[in-house]
Amino acid sequence: MEFIDSTYKILALKSLHRSVDEKWAEWAIDMLTTGFDSEHLRILAGIEKPYNQFYLQDLTDKVFKELNLDYSKQEEVIRNYTYYLVSEVLNGKNHLFIVLRLLKDMYEEIDYQKEYQDFYLLYWAKDDLENSNVQWYWPDADRNNIDKVILDYFKHWKARYEAENYKII
Repeated sequence: MEFIDSTYKILALKSLHRSVDEKWAEWAIDMLTTGFDSEHLRILAGIEKPYNQFYLQDLTDKVFKELNLDYSKQEEVIRNYTYYLVSEVLNGKNHLFIVLRLLKDMYEEIDYQKEYQDFYLLYWAKDDLENSNVQWYWPDADRNNIDKVILDYFKHWKARYEAENYKII
């Protein structure tokens, strides 16, 4: 049985020490409906506000242990999540600018790791071109070609990832 796609996001959120909220409960429900089952996954599926983060962090540790999901290698988790997001855009399942914003924010959160800098630069190039005719972040990108530039970069990044690392959950 394969994990559902949102598992990449949940692993990244856990690796980044983000708060547990309704997204986690939705993931747990989706996991249960696709055939995964464990005591703590059922509990997570039923969480409601107000969220006790101390309890929920411990609960999610137990869920991941029961499902044999490892989030301890943050670099790998982030790379897999980025692969998932890039693939979502290329498959038409997610909006390009939304994903760029997520990747830009993650780049800032993971202390500006060079591997993700281009996503950051492309985000700001697109953002500038949404409001003006000039940007200084990406060579030769303008209002007419910025989406193609980004999609070409996504395709290149995905191909490189698959050639070097292809390690999915």
